[in-house]
Amino acid sequence: QTCFDFVSKISLEKGIKEEYKLERTLLAVENCRNISKKDMIHNDATPEIIVNPENYEVSLDGEILRSKPVDTVSLGQRYFLF
Repeated sequence: QTCFDFVSKISLEKGIKEEYKLERTLLAVENCRNISKKDMIHNDATPEIIVNPENYEVSLDGEILRSKPVDTVSLGQRYFLF
């Protein structure tokens, strides 16, 4: 299987799967209170982000970030026609 729902151990013990008629496999969450950013394999960066309140320049670890304005944004229109 490739799809799981993570729930608390007590909810599994109380039969949440049967009560809500869930079809996915449920797994109890373990050790989630001790996980920190350092435990993330692919995203453990904790850069210093500073926003200048006068000109709104954003710097990441002392380097000013620059980006060009975009022409369009996703879901940026006011309504959808079907």
